[in-house]
Amino acid sequence: TNLNFNACPEKIINSYAHIFSFSNCGLLVDSAQGFNAGDSVLIIQMKGAVIDSSNTNQFGTINNYNNAGNYELNAIQSIAGNKIYLKHKLLRSYDFANGEVQIVSIPAYNNLIVDTTLTCKKWDGNKGGVLIFYAQILTLNNDINVSEKGFHGGASQAILNFSGNYACGSEEYFYPDMSNNGNRNGEGITTLSQN
Repeated sequence: TNLNFNACPEKIINSYAHIFSFSNCGLLVDSAQGFNAGDSVLIIQMKGAVIDSSNTNQFGTINNYNNAGNYELNAIQSIAGNKIYLKHKLLRSYDFANGEVQIVSIPAYNNLIVDTTLTCKKWDGNKGGVLIFYAQILTLNNDINVSEKGFHGGASQAILNFSGNYACGSEEYFYPDMSNNGNRNGEGITTLSQN
């Protein structure tokens, strides 16, 4: 397929679905809209790692990845409602209950001409944040830009406590949310407590 898009400021070429579970070669997803039998797909676990959250110098050390970062390519055999059946068995393990696993379509092009910024769906906590495609010929007349489409950045506090030496000499490795002694960490492959 050839594709040339230049009518809109940004173009998203992938479809995304959050995966709830896997059984009998089928993925139960939030919506199969945008997916078709024969599509190549990426299955990827976005989160699920467990870190050391003690208020020590070990804070942030990954204790268990719990399959966070696992991914593989596959293809769709068929679709029935919100169940996507795969052509091939899964080769890696995934934590569908806690790992925010998603399926992303992989469009293929003989000649992809990027005349409008190519981007991806913004990560919403369940899906998005990934741009993937196959192209035999790729012509970049504009940008591929996924800035600020991935994991959420650290949210700044409206007012920080600048009185005294709030950070100098501190032996704390994290502060409670809204303590005014620092900012929140950005999102990553683990989920931090908001306390």
